[in-house]
Amino acid sequence: MEKQLARWIYWDDQNDYYCSDCIEKRLEEINCNKEYPDSIDYENGDTCGYYEDYAQEDETVYCCKCEAPLYSLIDC
Repeated sequence: MEKQLARWIYWDDQNDYYCSDCIEKRLEEINCNKEYPDSIDYENGDTCGYYEDYAQEDETVYCCKCEAPLYSLIDC
């Protein structure tokens, strides 16, 4: 399996990492449930997004949903 860049959601307390497929599912869940209403102004059309790390081959993290290996700069 080819590694992807790690993706993460700023408001998630767990600091979980996601692959591209799993982050889309998590964002849909967050936006449907209107999680983090103190930080995201859903009433004015805002939605939750994600951040993406820069590739660095010697730092590997794993998707919290499917355990796919991901590139990351963040030391976990």
